[in-house]
Amino acid sequence: MSYQGSQVFYPYRSIGLYSSSVPFDLQKQGTVHWATVPVQNTYQLFRCDNLKVVNVGEQFESSVKVLVVHGQSTFVGVGNNIHICVRGKKVGTLSGHTGKISTLLVLGNYLLSYSNIDKTMKLWDYAQTTLCSSIELPEYYDVTAIMHPDTYLNKVLIATKQGPLYLWNIRTQKLIYTFDGWNSAVSAVVQSPAVDVVAIGLDDGRIVMHNLKLDKTLFTFKQVGTVTGLSFRTDGHNFMVSGTASGNIVVWNLEKRVMVTQYQSAHRGPVTTLRFFEREPLLMTSGTDNSLKIWIFDQLNGSPRLLKQRSGHSKPPTQISFWLRSSQILSSAQDGSLRYFALTKDQQSRELSQGSLASQSRKQNRDIEDLRLSPINHFVASPMKLRRWDNILSCHRGEAKARTWSVAKWSLGTNQFVSKSPEPTTITSVAITNCGNFGIIGAKSGWIDQYNLQSGIHRGQFTGPDGHKAEITGLEITQLNNVLISASLDGTIKLWDLQTHALLHTIEMPGVMPITMIKLNKETNLLAVVGDDFHVRLYDCSTRNLVRVFKGHQTAISDISFSSTARWLVTASGMDCEVRVWDVPSGRCIDWFLTESPITSLSLSPNGDFLATSHAGEKGISIWANGLYFSNLFLKPLPPKPTLITGPTLAGPVNTDDADDDVEGVDLDEELWKWYKEDKEQLDPSLITFSSQPKSVWHTLLNLETIKERNKSQVEPEAPKDAPFILSSTVTAPGKAPVFTKAVVNEATGVSSRILDFNALRPKTKFVSLLERAAREGDYHPVTEHLKSVSPSAIDYEIRSLSGEDEGEEMELFLLFCKNQLEANTNFELVQAYLNVFYKAHWEFLQTEERLLQLVKEIKDCHKKQWRELLALFDSNLCLLSYFGDAFAT
Repeated sequence: MSYQGSQVFYPYRSIGLYSSSVPFDLQKQGTVHWATVPVQNTYQLFRCDNLKVVNVGEQFESSVKVLVVHGQSTFVGVGNNIHICVRGKKVGTLSGHTGKISTLLVLGNYLLSYSNIDKTMKLWDYAQTTLCSSIELPEYYDVTAIMHPDTYLNKVLIATKQGPLYLWNIRTQKLIYTFDGWNSAVSAVVQSPAVDVVAIGLDDGRIVMHNLKLDKTLFTFKQVGTVTGLSFRTDGHNFMVSGTASGNIVVWNLEKRVMVTQYQSAHRGPVTTLRFFEREPLLMTSGTDNSLKIWIFDQLNGSPRLLKQRSGHSKPPTQISFWLRSSQILSSAQDGSLRYFALTKDQQSRELSQGSLASQSRKQNRDIEDLRLSPINHFVASPMKLRRWDNILSCHRGEAKARTWSVAKWSLGTNQFVSKSPEPTTITSVAITNCGNFGIIGAKSGWIDQYNLQSGIHRGQFTGPDGHKAEITGLEITQLNNVLISASLDGTIKLWDLQTHALLHTIEMPGVMPITMIKLNKETNLLAVVGDDFHVRLYDCSTRNLVRVFKGHQTAISDISFSSTARWLVTASGMDCEVRVWDVPSGRCIDWFLTESPITSLSLSPNGDFLATSHAGEKGISIWANGLYFSNLFLKPLPPKPTLITGPTLAGPVNTDDADDDVEGVDLDEELWKWYKEDKEQLDPSLITFSSQPKSVWHTLLNLETIKERNKSQVEPEAPKDAPFILSSTVTAPGKAPVFTKAVVNEATGVSSRILDFNALRPKTKFVSLLERAAREGDYHPVTEHLKSVSPSAIDYEIRSLSGEDEGEEMELFLLFCKNQLEANTNFELVQAYLNVFYKAHWEFLQTEERLLQLVKEIKDCHKKQWRELLALFDSNLCLLSYFGDAFAT
């Protein structure tokens, strides 16, 4: 499968998104609470006992502005429309508003919607998807919230930004009563457990407990900052919580009418939603910081503690990197955090701790945000010494210290490294040696220092008269752990001896061009260098020569990434949102497309199956699948202009099974692959040719016994119950009598016998019949087609079922088939797998038949001949490579 717009990558899914500024809705079904959380153009359904995503809604045309849940139905306000979804699938749409919908409220079998643009409140029968009534509110209404007071039939309370509240009867479409307000905009209105009493949150921080029936204020609370949300406990404790625009959660005692506690910086931004679980001491909150948290009230003083959470970056990421395997990503962001994301198990994702910031905030009387680290400019992680000491090194924006982190402890380390430069400077680049013992830091002044990661002791510097004169923009260490490569804005690349710190070689860029970034593929020693001319130059660090120049980007390159084998180099330019994939051996661009927003960082997975990207203004991480890894694609000439690709979504790739039949603009990779599979001819009879079968076919055949053993049931089979003895063995069916076969005369001996020849009764399989016909006609093509059409288990059965009767005639036919394929140089890998299974199953019998042993010897001679030809080609190419290497080195 190929994706329109890109020959290689197609959108897979987004990760790291958990909440937004739109409030979520909480509902209880049975004994489990479920939270439906709007995120971007869709919503996610969380099971609250483990905060696991169990469903993702459809992708809508624009961002979700409001959401409410009732029973199995989810009502989503998107633009001017209301989409009705059941189990994540859209089943209907309510249209009629001329402005964007801002409020939704479920009233039994009806849905109330309001738009602040057209000032219209509409009542819908959502089961019939019909409009029941429409109420045009006065122009001076600037509605901030609509709620239905308990026991107030057909009535809604409308809160406004101007301050007054209005009680409307939606059935008669009349205004019943006006509440004067409290000279401040109303930001939240919630029904209290007491009838007629509502809690009203104001912009000036006041919380008013008001009796609607008497139009009387019972009492008032005051907090610092706008009230962003309110919620009441329903488990027998008279407590209320409120949220603030600064991210605090305030707990109030309604009986004593006092503030119990204030949880500082519960969210890194305004608290958008607070909802208590029904009759449980659990509170669920969300904020604009991309986090979803559950708090439990089990403290003696009534204060909450964090029970569980799902959170991502509160600001867009600055650097992402796959770590260890394709399911693990390390990411830093503008919020100063360093996070670990697990693609397969989201519950394992977490933030690396920066210490007890809440405790330090109380002791130092400082805001928590002031204690957090500044954003990370660059970080590097090493898998070595993972359990012994810190294995991540980071440098931060505008800071003179590089810091260590520990993945094993999921926390900030104890060591801090500073440059020994004579003048004050900041750290701009970091690296860790392959052994995991040393960290290298590069400074803005051009100094490079080496530290011991375990002890934090300074171990020397890479400087001197021939050192860098400007900011260090990149540090890399070769695979053998003996050479340090540094790049600088002074336009030079320097190679240093890691042991002696001596300068080995200097590479100057054309025109002393500033270098903005470098990336080393350690397996091949190829170094990609990005300059101010928007070109990517490839240097061989072994020969220290320029081997490739990739031209094409028109704006500054934001990030680059090698594939593990250095076959591909992926580059992205930020300003024009352009992504290019370069084939290193040929030096050509093989893919070219545009993304919806500029890419700030990218990383190819170790296996090459995924590409991760972060984008400007987006808090999540986009995962793209490599089409060449999962399917068969044909690379075609690039279009004159790149195509814009819609990025990945939370729901993952779209199922195209039910897509329209319109294929206009779709790549014809399926047709090309069909044509390729139909072309069975060899390019040349002397070339060893593989089959078109996937690797999994012959690989499974070779390991079939291991697979069966692994998949064998761990539960021992139970013995079947004895069948009841009902009929006597001497009783026969009515009208039936035993009939014995007639004696058969053997023509060779003339002896007659009634004993059956069971060998003659043995059924002949289709495979054996095809072998016999191929031996007579000399055409083995039907045999190979039959083996390609059946499963590995069926092939294993056919080979093991070959009979040794008649001096191994069937085995001889099979060996002749294998010999024919080897001499024809076709289906090479399949024949090797067939012979492997055959020798394991029948080797003992083969040793008893001289004729079969002679065939085995002839097959062995074919193998030796083919290997000698391959070995000669290998030697020739190795000699050629060695010659070119020596020639370029001199």
